[in-house]
Amino acid sequence: MDRLIKQPVKLEKLIDKVSNKLERELNEAKARILTYFDESEVQTDEELLERILEILFQLSLLRKHPERNHLIRIISSKEDRNIKLIVKDNGLGLSESERNKFINGNEFQLDLTNIHYTQILILKKLSKIVGSEFRIDTVQEEGCQYELVFE
Repeated sequence: MDRLIKQPVKLEKLIDKVSNKLERELNEAKARILTYFDESEVQTDEELLERILEILFQLSLLRKHPERNHLIRIISSKEDRNIKLIVKDNGLGLSESERNKFINGNEFQLDLTNIHYTQILILKKLSKIVGSEFRIDTVQEEGCQYELVFE
């Protein structure tokens, strides 16, 4: 990609594209995807947002809870002038120390052996490039919530 191309991106169409691309992995995990869009479009680079969503789906599947059906919820909403895109699952979640590690990712020794951590660093970088803020909220044994906030 030579440069960022901001354009209106239809979220439902993009979610379908990512779901089809990861169909085998989603089927193996018996994952269900539920969507609810208050905002059906976001102004951003479609290729980069697609890559962000792929990583979020993969992270969700990596942390699938072994004792329950996996559910990935994708929600968009508008708050003031911002559009918030939320990807939430009912997986294993993160411990407090893991959560702090990801939030404060630049403040400790790099751990490239942890794929989850590496993917979070990539997500943080991609989020900055597309002009969004990246947030993580998690409760251990209840799941993770990843948010992208677009201005």
